[in-house]
Amino acid sequence: MKKITLSCIGLLIGISVFSQAFTPLVSGVTNTLGAIYFVDDNRGFAVGTNGVIVNTIDGGITWTQQVSGVTTDLADVIFKDANNGYIVGRSGVILKTINGGALWSPLSSTVTTDLTRISMNGTDLYVSGYNGVVLKSTNAGATWTSTPTMSSTYLYGNCFTDPNTGYVVGFGGVILKTVNAGVSWSPLTSGTTLQLLNVVFTDANNGYAVGGDASSNNGIILKTTNAGVTWTQQIFANNYFGNIRFLDPNTGFVSGGDIVANTSTILKTNDAGVTWVLQSSSSNRQFGASFPSFNAGYTCGLNGTILKTTDISIGIDNLSRNNNRISIYPNPSNGKFQIVLENSTLKNCNLEIYNLMGEKVLQQTASVEVDLSDYPKGIYLVRIYGETEIYTERIVVE
Repeated sequence: MKKITLSCIGLLIGISVFSQAFTPLVSGVTNTLGAIYFVDDNRGFAVGTNGVIVNTIDGGITWTQQVSGVTTDLADVIFKDANNGYIVGRSGVILKTINGGALWSPLSSTVTTDLTRISMNGTDLYVSGYNGVVLKSTNAGATWTSTPTMSSTYLYGNCFTDPNTGYVVGFGGVILKTVNAGVSWSPLTSGTTLQLLNVVFTDANNGYAVGGDASSNNGIILKTTNAGVTWTQQIFANNYFGNIRFLDPNTGFVSGGDIVANTSTILKTNDAGVTWVLQSSSSNRQFGASFPSFNAGYTCGLNGTILKTTDISIGIDNLSRNNNRISIYPNPSNGKFQIVLENSTLKNCNLEIYNLMGEKVLQQTASVEVDLSDYPKGIYLVRIYGETEIYTERIVVE
């Protein structure tokens, strides 16, 4: 598969006309908040530097500090349900609550290295960290064992797609995969040497990883459609991405920002990462993200900032959530292809085609046959729209 690199400066390309506004909430702290997790639309927790924990039960209207019992920086938080949750942080810190954060108790991680991310895979817990550490617990955190990653790099995000198959990402573009629940890990070829901070899969084959390069201030989004065998990449200038979350196979968000300017960047996709649309979020750089439903989404970041958005499904891409879609064939093609708009008609519709630089290369009244044979080989985005509906699809010209 060819590696596709997309570079965007300023306004990021996208097909959506509308973007959701992320508005600030008053967290009551000025600590950097590195992670946030919402059990539902209203009950959530954010953690950060110097052992800070804040929680809300009213959708972020008010936040209350909880006693962590530690002063080390806390890096990630996750909840199994409203009562049972876990936090990881520097120096091997792992905390657990069984009463919704009223009391946090330390667990023995058996390591002193910095821990960065925690995930749940059924009843199993996995924690990644510096120096190639991946810990596993099969008894709700009572005991932890180290899994052999054969890596010495800083590891960050980790996730699982089934009881046995999981991924972890880290610095230097490292992506590791296990197919036996952490008994062994194998390196994958990511195609980048940038720092990868988080990874998420929407099904067994389709996954994403995000990160960037702190020195060049370039952000990266990787995508695989074949369970990590190959990855395509998109590069975004003046950005560094810390988190990625998906609500369904098509709808996802990336949070981060400009390291130099300390400004926030939140991107949204409605088409499984084909295009990413800049959301309104005038704030400091963001790190953590949580999207409990299509009714509410939250991010957190520097200086105690917490942002919230609502009505996530609103937007021109979501005006018609039905079975209508574009069929394009052949795809890939030599540039000449046909379009069929299933369950609808091309009559009175317009056609636009964009390259991966966001440049419109063709605009005309929608027709069944389209010819791109005189254009460079690559991936193009086909957009067909009428008065109330919009449909997008990719076409590969070989």
